[in-house]
Amino acid sequence: PLRASLPQGPSQNVIAIAPAAGTTRRRVVVNAHLDSHRAVIWFASDVLTRLYAFISPLSVYGLLAAPAFYALRLLTGLPAFSWLGGALGVVHFLAWFTGVTADLGPYSPGANDNASSLGVLLTLAERLKEEPLPDTEVWLVATGCEETGCDGMTAFLDEYGERLRDAFFLNLEVCGIGDEVAFVAAEGVVRARKLPARSAAALQSLGARPLSLAHAGVFTETGAVWQRGLRGVCLMSFPAGSDLIPEWHRLTDTTDKLQPAALQRMHDFVWR
Repeated sequence: PLRASLPQGPSQNVIAIAPAAGTTRRRVVVNAHLDSHRAVIWFASDVLTRLYAFISPLSVYGLLAAPAFYALRLLTGLPAFSWLGGALGVVHFLAWFTGVTADLGPYSPGANDNASSLGVLLTLAERLKEEPLPDTEVWLVATGCEETGCDGMTAFLDEYGERLRDAFFLNLEVCGIGDEVAFVAAEGVVRARKLPARSAAALQSLGARPLSLAHAGVFTETGAVWQRGLRGVCLMSFPAGSDLIPEWHRLTDTTDKLQPAALQRMHDFVWR
């Protein structure tokens, strides 16, 4: 309910449909988000990003744990429970302070997150005009307001979710830097959801590696898809051996960092 009292701004989704060659027997939705994130201090370096991944779930679960610690202090008389509750209070202050300052800082330039994915989306649209897929209708969706909680995807699913009940969703994120394609096998800030084993096996057979974002303070639009009971996966580009999202929410996320080979690799992977 508090969201209605927060500052609001206009946003929109951009939707195109590439018809199938022949009878439509299946549908695929390929999407990438339009907006970039505020460059909050937590994302400024790899060390701070890892610290954010640790503190973020702690601040969420700590809302339940802190009252329990204070109750145990009253019941047992042990001062240790007061110290534990106080420590969580520091975490909660950091979370609140981050939320306040996030509305005051500059936006990331957004080259890798997420103009790179929009570039892949547009080249796929261009290719589908010349090479429509047999029996497969492809929806190409550029979504607004992903960074505020997947509002664009939620609005899209509110309007078209039932029509696309049998579709498979391919969500493109940070496609422009790295040596390999990764897919999100699990995600959820509070309650983790997992990609079905059959889908994971199919993606691995194509050469993508699994990546877990569960309980790390990270979400993608595929999470909104899974919440509706729909099928889908989020695809990303990563440097080999790394589990940190390249140039994620940083002021250094500029176009000179993008790698044409990574963009081509993602385009080819989605096409296959």
